[in-house]
Amino acid sequence: MSRIAVSVIVPTRNRPALLAHALASIAAQDLGRARVEVIVVNDGGVDVAATVAAARVHVPVRLLTTKHQGLPAARNAALEAARGAFVAYLDDDDVWLDGHLAAALDVLDSGGCDLVHTACLVAHARYDPAAGGPVPARHAFDYVFDPRLLAVANCMPVGAVVMRSPGRWGPRFDTRLAVQEDWEYWLRLTRHHRWRVHSLPVATAIYHRVTDHESMTTSAATTLTGLRRFAAGHRLIHRRWPVPTGGRIHQLRGLPHLMYELVAERIRVGEPVDPCYYEKSLRVIADAVHGRLEVHQAPDALTAAIAPTSILMNREALL
Repeated sequence: MSRIAVSVIVPTRNRPALLAHALASIAAQDLGRARVEVIVVNDGGVDVAATVAAARVHVPVRLLTTKHQGLPAARNAALEAARGAFVAYLDDDDVWLDGHLAAALDVLDSGGCDLVHTACLVAHARYDPAAGGPVPARHAFDYVFDPRLLAVANCMPVGAVVMRSPGRWGPRFDTRLAVQEDWEYWLRLTRHHRWRVHSLPVATAIYHRVTDHESMTTSAATTLTGLRRFAAGHRLIHRRWPVPTGGRIHQLRGLPHLMYELVAERIRVGEPVDPCYYEKSLRVIADAVHGRLEVHQAPDALTAAIAPTSILMNREALL
């Protein structure tokens, strides 16, 4: 048997049906059984042994069962167990399209980078790659890697990332972080460990932003408690990874905090918030980082991004 090329890390908790779809999308990757292993980490949730056993027919899967400690600890447990030269990540409620791993590994095998991220579509309804058809997505994370943008906000969903294994003694996810631990990890890898990043412009990952599905990011668009967790996490990461005071990026770091304030105000007064407010706001932030939008124009652009698209269209119809 040839050496395992990639270990796919899948943390899960209380979502066996969604986990089955995630595992099916991994099994559909055209790498061959000998080159891939999947490590499912059950983070203190319901029993998923039957789901894992069914997936083993198509792809090698190991199941680790731990007490509930959160995503960072679950991913770290899998990193400790991983045997692949590279590692990839997929949350249990997301899926990959065919060719995701092959495309990323082609780049990583060349030795010119340490981490690859593909474009990632943001689906507003459940998508099953096996069923085919168009992906129900209006937004995407399709940014070319720019450390300036990463210093302001997270632009690389974890499911779009494939990277070299950090090894036994390499960096791990920060278990003290309740949210945005993946963003902090990318900052640490690129800024402290000097990892090189390559962007693939092809969309091979699907991130689900489904309004009737409970998740941390969904709660950040509907409840003040959920929103405040993300706002506090954003401030913490900005403090941990500072940028030069007075520069443009330092100034633009105020935009995500303005975004959270605008969302909080809409929630407080009972006005709806676009479920994809983060993806739409990130587009505004990226335009400001790259000089396509002046800083003074950004607040109005963020206000428009946060309101649901249907409401904006109705208002335009009245003018």
